[in-house]
Amino acid sequence: MTGVNFRTSYFIHSSSIPHFSRRQITMDTPSSAWLLARERMQADSLKLKDFSNLHDNLVAKDIVHNNLEIWSKLLSGETLYVKISDVPGTLSGDILRLLAPIPYARLSSHCEIKGNDIIPIAYKEPAEESEPTDYEDTSDLVAKLPLVVNLDLEKLHFTKKSNYRSEIPSLLRANEGPGDNSHVIQLLGRTQDGRLVFPKCIHGRFGLLALEPVSLATMKHLILNLADAVVYLHSIGIIHRDLALRNILLAPSLFTSSDGHTQTRDAILCDLECYIGSFEVPEIHEARYMGLPVEKYPYSEKSDVYGFGKMITDFIRSDLAWTMQQPWLPPPPFDEIVVLCTQDEVDARPTMKEVRDMIKAISV
Repeated sequence: MTGVNFRTSYFIHSSSIPHFSRRQITMDTPSSAWLLARERMQADSLKLKDFSNLHDNLVAKDIVHNNLEIWSKLLSGETLYVKISDVPGTLSGDILRLLAPIPYARLSSHCEIKGNDIIPIAYKEPAEESEPTDYEDTSDLVAKLPLVVNLDLEKLHFTKKSNYRSEIPSLLRANEGPGDNSHVIQLLGRTQDGRLVFPKCIHGRFGLLALEPVSLATMKHLILNLADAVVYLHSIGIIHRDLALRNILLAPSLFTSSDGHTQTRDAILCDLECYIGSFEVPEIHEARYMGLPVEKYPYSEKSDVYGFGKMITDFIRSDLAWTMQQPWLPPPPFDEIVVLCTQDEVDARPTMKEVRDMIKAISV
């Protein structure tokens, strides 16, 4: 197969993300408009899922410096390797945004889809998934923790293995203060067999689904909890490094939110390994691509700000369509905050205190 140029009417729509200055943010979206916008976002996401075939029969995938590599199982039983480059406004960019399907009927071999061109390439084996090999011995640190007696894994407690030596000191510092640490996970001690013990909570994604429909007051409350947690960590010199949906928990107890009508919970930030995290932060992704060792990755308060923007986006959007690139913004008024947090230029991002102030200013 020779290289071909191909773009069809599969293109649905394209929206450029506006640039917002902090002075433009009005924060006056009423709750009814919020609920309608979130419902529309969920409906649009389902349409994208139904339209796209990006994740159909997927065997493996990998993201390598703005390229998505996928391995799909064909009806013949063969595995097809396709590399898709992010070129906005073209076939490959549309595929990554779920705006166009992969044109399998036109693919006669393994290929790269770059822009509107389809170019044959050699097959590449997917990387084998394996357990991380950089886990550290933390047994001496664990042994110093108090033993938790009367362990109740069904109702009260959750346990995990300690993997990095940075985790326990970070947890102890966060638990001791000074300041309000109520939205950071509390380390209770250890088990007899050396696992860390924490209070049992609800996974953020599933807990949020149980609160549906989520009012603007409830969402503001939860996201402000998370902002408070990150501001607190930064105030005591801790960079979280892995702000992601998987690290949001909800407290088990319900209470009435500030609108007086809906039930909500407190959000809690967990996973203080403080070692390595998501590679979606541009400067961290670049460091990984350059092959730098983890200790050279430029983690900072501003990399946490980027991670916070992506984390609250995933939290608000919940279990919706995955796209490598935009559109993935949450509905107003959080969209403008996310745009500011996820700017490529590190110095252009606000501080977490500024982000928290923006969240506080949202009118419900």
